[in-house]
Amino acid sequence: MNSNGYPFRDGNYLSVLAGVRYDRHNVFGSQLSSRLGAVTNPVPPLFIKLMYGSAYKAPSPLLLHAKPYEVGDVVGNTELKPQFIHSVEGNVALKFDYFSITTGLAYNLVTDKAEFVQQGVNRTAVNLSETESVSWESELKAGYKDWVKGYISSELQLTRRNLGMEGYQAELYGSENVIYPPYIFRGGIQSQVVDTPLSATVNAVYVGPRRSSDMNSLENFASYKLPSYVHLGASVSLRNLEFLQGRHTSLTLSVSNILNERSPDPGFAGIDYPRASRMFFLNIRQEL
Repeated sequence: MNSNGYPFRDGNYLSVLAGVRYDRHNVFGSQLSSRLGAVTNPVPPLFIKLMYGSAYKAPSPLLLHAKPYEVGDVVGNTELKPQFIHSVEGNVALKFDYFSITTGLAYNLVTDKAEFVQQGVNRTAVNLSETESVSWESELKAGYKDWVKGYISSELQLTRRNLGMEGYQAELYGSENVIYPPYIFRGGIQSQVVDTPLSATVNAVYVGPRRSSDMNSLENFASYKLPSYVHLGASVSLRNLEFLQGRHTSLTLSVSNILNERSPDPGFAGIDYPRASRMFFLNIRQEL
């Protein structure tokens, strides 16, 4: 391990990783997954990574054999096939003593993706669609010893779907991604009061608007967007106390959703999920 945690020496060195996985499924037979990666450190602060991977996901027993109990329930489809994904990722990082910058692009292709379609009054999953996505993730970390550490990061995503449908549902669902936001921004800071057991942490997340799920768009006779929101959390900790001689005690008081943001997350069956309100937690950890 070098000083930056990578499994090779600093400077002009190449590390290559390759792997193959074989699965034998009692329904879908033989399946191969693979991965190939390379990391190089051409100059001490610079690291470059390239990776490729493939995988498959077999349908769940529910999607294969479900029996409907009520109107709108899922009907199993024994002809359903596995879904496959191919991923390519590139990453560049600059790592110094007190800060680091990382940015990377990833491309994902999902084929034979299962989508729910109407079958009478119920729904069944069918291998109809293909989904392509490109994501760009970046992060800046900085800190000084154990006294203060902070980070900011961003995630941007562009997704396009080919649902393999025609007519009303194809126009209603469209080619844009659903449920997951096109962008997310995160940030946080942690501070340790010097020569004391006291530390504090603050984290914030900004989540962009999200499109309604296909199921809810159908129920609403139109797609719609759920609003963006900010989620703010914080905690204060006292560590390495000794209420019992020779035994460490830690106390942590944390609060989630400080702003009491109540905008919902995308849901299904015509209902979007409400977000939990502001909550407080007290954690006591005693070494015995």
